[in-house]
Amino acid sequence: MRPRPLLQSYRARDLSDADVRVILRGKALEFYSRHYGKVYTAEDSSLSVRDALLGINQLLDEDPSNPGSRPPSIVQPIAYQFLRLFQGKTARSRDDVSKLLRGTSIVPRKLQDFGWVREENRTVSCVPIAERFERARQRPRKEMKTEIDQAHFLIGAALPESTVNIEEELSRGTWEPRRSVEAVLDWYARTAPESEVRQAAATAQALYRRHIERRKAERSAAQRTLFDDLDDDIG
Repeated sequence: MRPRPLLQSYRARDLSDADVRVILRGKALEFYSRHYGKVYTAEDSSLSVRDALLGINQLLDEDPSNPGSRPPSIVQPIAYQFLRLFQGKTARSRDDVSKLLRGTSIVPRKLQDFGWVREENRTVSCVPIAERFERARQRPRKEMKTEIDQAHFLIGAALPESTVNIEEELSRGTWEPRRSVEAVLDWYARTAPESEVRQAAATAQALYRRHIERRKAERSAAQRTLFDDLDDDIG
């Protein structure tokens, strides 16, 4: 089976992305089942069904003509699936969400539990970032556990109507941004369907990067001072 040519062929037809993935996932699993016990990883261990599904989903995400079209791999699995589902979109049908999450071990309800989406009339919609920001600003910052929550807060803070100073927020030390936050900000700056959100994400990313560079410079200066002091003591 050659999944990439099949993927391109099905995408050229009048089928939804969710239906294409269901068809190709089935074909890939059919191939896997025919060779069950004879498919190995690079470490020469038998490939499990779970790992096969993860690999199939990753392959279906690939677009050779646009290598930057996939969400950043550095994020948590559920964050990756959320970004993939709503790339360039604010809503999907419940049926599409269920089909697109099939084989990922993530259920649609989980996205609602995180507060990222809501469902109404069989449509799953992203909760607007401005709305999520207004809720988050009233709560302790340390409650923002995921890179999605933290990125949404920073994007919301960068929106024109916000009165929150991002640099002050980052300098307070009351919360520690996850390492993957910048990658999520970059994703929104490139793919968000609303121009206002793209601009806010780009602004937040630039300010976040400036904050990180400042912290690196401060640590470097502190280390130099420490070594100077040690040299003086030795001398």
